[in-house]
Amino acid sequence: MSATVVAFAPRPGRPWFGGVHAARVGDYHLIAGPMREEPTDWATAALWAAELHAFGYADFHLPRLAELVALEAAFPKALLGDIWWSSEVPPASPTDAFALVLGNAISAAKRQPFNVIAVRRVQVTEPLALNTSRRLSA
Repeated sequence: MSATVVAFAPRPGRPWFGGVHAARVGDYHLIAGPMREEPTDWATAALWAAELHAFGYADFHLPRLAELVALEAAFPKALLGDIWWSSEVPPASPTDAFALVLGNAISAAKRQPFNVIAVRRVQVTEPLALNTSRRLSA
């Protein structure tokens, strides 16, 4: 997780923290980073994302399935219809990995060439509440 901590974020689709703000996912903001130009196998995809240095940041990774769903919802024209690697591997099949196509998770052989997008996370903090219990005196 990124060391950057923020309370407020721009609307999805706006440039922010080394990519494009996609969504708030739990206690972090999901940032869509670069897409790899060519489809590739899972191991190459994971290594590419982990070694990526872009826009002053070096903490990119493959997205989890839930993050891919959020990306697909935020940017349907960019991701819809293609198959995208996730970082998740089925416990019963270490030679496979999960990918997402049209909002559906599939288990596929890691050697398959699928599309790759790198993401990063920006931690959320809630803004400090104003102390409204004290009254101002005139």
